[in-house]
Amino acid sequence: MSSATWLQPPQATLDATRAFKPFLDTLVIAYFTQVFILGMITAKAVTYFSRGSRDPTIVKSARAPRWFFRGRFPLLVADSSTPCFWRLYRVCVAFSVLILWCKSGLDIKTIWNSAFFLPYRHLNPALPWSILTSLSISQIPVALSQVYLCYRLWSISKNHFLSNAIAMAGTLCSTILFIIYVILRVKYPVRRDIQDRAHAWIPPWAFCTCFTDIYLSLASTYYLLQTRKKAVGYQLDYMLLRLASLSITTCLPPALMSAIMAILEIVKSTGEAWAFFTIIIASVYVLCILHSLNSRQEIREEARSRSTMKNPSPLTPGPSRIEAPVQTLTNSKAVELTQPYSPKSKPSSQLPNQPLGRNDGPKTSESPHGNGGSVGRKLLSDRVRGPSPSVAAGCATPEIEGWLSGSESGQCGG
Repeated sequence: MSSATWLQPPQATLDATRAFKPFLDTLVIAYFTQVFILGMITAKAVTYFSRGSRDPTIVKSARAPRWFFRGRFPLLVADSSTPCFWRLYRVCVAFSVLILWCKSGLDIKTIWNSAFFLPYRHLNPALPWSILTSLSISQIPVALSQVYLCYRLWSISKNHFLSNAIAMAGTLCSTILFIIYVILRVKYPVRRDIQDRAHAWIPPWAFCTCFTDIYLSLASTYYLLQTRKKAVGYQLDYMLLRLASLSITTCLPPALMSAIMAILEIVKSTGEAWAFFTIIIASVYVLCILHSLNSRQEIREEARSRSTMKNPSPLTPGPSRIEAPVQTLTNSKAVELTQPYSPKSKPSSQLPNQPLGRNDGPKTSESPHGNGGSVGRKLLSDRVRGPSPSVAAGCATPEIEGWLSGSESGQCGG
């Protein structure tokens, strides 16, 4: 027997290889795409954990379920400013990244066993354990990401029960459909073109995931824009607008991927679309969540810089001096910043009654220590600059309030 005859694989293996080759190309592209996305996730996770700061206080608004969780799950009703909560919050982020690394390792093992020297391997008609395990754990980052988005909607909407109930129902429905698919796939690992009970659950799961993401995006944007109507000052208005756009960019990529996967599986049920998107969709979810968490510090710093550029210093001479209003109120119920005169107030706390762009009015009286002029200039500068973040947070939701109050104490929001 010659060496060529000894190395030649059986004809059945060659036929199975030719049939499996298009599906294998899709898997290879999906696995390398997942590794590329995982590199970006690792970089953003290092940036997120290197800040060493706590996340904004978004649990203070959760007053409704306290009577049920108190005494049973005290960690769920703890304030997020306490170390226990924000450590749990970071543990969830770290756990999602760890799951993706384990999933990537299992996928690399699958590629090694299937792609390399495939013609010289006997193909097993059943799915290997590495594919089943990777498929089972891929839903964990997706579920954690949707739970985080539901929790953020809960804080932004100020405990609106109906909107949050719809979001949680969509998340539970998506998770249950995927669990049913995994159970059927483990029970029937051999896929038959005529009778495949597991594959029939893919389009419902994909559409449910898509609708949940779209609803979370639109609901969060709606409540943020409603809060923007009560904004006090340019800084808070800009931050709320950026947060609304960030809510759309966080949920839109996974929703589009789920919709495309469901449509392709309904039109042409070959399994290639499912094999590609189910590998990378968990990584896309975690990447979008980490991007939204890391963008909050950038949004706050950019809002401060834009507020400084919009309101120049009151000591700037010349016609370029802009007469800025004290505050920008779009709602009569917003916080009033100017305090009326009272006999108990000190004389140094009152501003001169003159236009902001002129300096020929009565001067602030000098104190015995000689610092009266600096006090007057500081008060005038505060008047032109607008409300401070702590005052402006009075019209915001608890999430924005915790974010802005954390900026004064040197913390950076999550």
